[in-house]
Amino acid sequence: MRKYLVVSLLLIICFVPITSGHTFHGVSMAPNTLKGWVVTSDTGLVFHTPDCGITWINQSFLTSRYFLDIFFLNGQKGWIGTDCGFIFYTDNGG
Repeated sequence: MRKYLVVSLLLIICFVPITSGHTFHGVSMAPNTLKGWVVTSDTGLVFHTPDCGITWINQSFLTSRYFLDIFFLNGQKGWIGTDCGFIFYTDNGG
C-alpha cells in the first residue's frame, strides 16, 4: 500500500508542471502494472500513462460532468465517479 501511495504522489508532482491549469482530483495506479490515470475536477479530462508517468495521453471523454475520483481494479477495469452521483465504467482501459 505504501508503494502505491508514493507512486501516486510522484505521479501528481511530476504531472502538474506538464499540464498546468487543471485541478487534479483523483489518481489511480493499476496494481502490478505501469498504467495510471488522473482525472480533473474542473474540466472533466482523463489522462492516462502507460509507463508510470513518463508519458501522458489525454483520453477524450464527452461529458459535462466534473470528475471527483477514479479507481482501476487492473489495467482494464476502472470506474470514474462524478458530481451528481454518476459513475462511468470501462472494461478496456478507457
